[in-house]
Amino acid sequence: MNEAPEVIAELLEENEKLKKELASQKDAQLRLMAEYDNFRKRTVKEKEASYGNGKADAVAKMLPIYDNLERALNQPTEDAAYKKGVEMTMTELEKIEYAKSLLLSNKRYSLPQVAEMLGYNDQYHFIRQFKTHTGVTPKEYRKIRGNLL
Repeated sequence: MNEAPEVIAELLEENEKLKKELASQKDAQLRLMAEYDNFRKRTVKEKEASYGNGKADAVAKMLPIYDNLERALNQPTEDAAYKKGVEMTMTELEKIEYAKSLLLSNKRYSLPQVAEMLGYNDQYHFIRQFKTHTGVTPKEYRKIRGNLL
């Protein structure tokens, strides 16, 4: 019977030790969860910044081209074919830029609907033109850029 108080004391001591270990594990888990949450938030911010920077870079690269086309359109010329070619290039560039905004902001539109809205005869011609100007198909563009939003 003398052993009972010693056993109880050992069990209480072990109980305290286990409580401290549990508290330590809980603290480590909370810190890990907080670290993951911070990582997730930082990644989202970086992704948004990356998309914004990419968009700004693309616009900055397109502005000189657009300006040159606009200047060419405003120059008097006797060559009707030249003027028509510049107008067609400008129109196509504007269509592709509009298509990009439709593909990203209104995902409810199908490719045939976007092609029709832009005046293309069929979706396949639209897809070819889009890929020629952007390097990717509309579906790939939507997937790549849509994930960045």
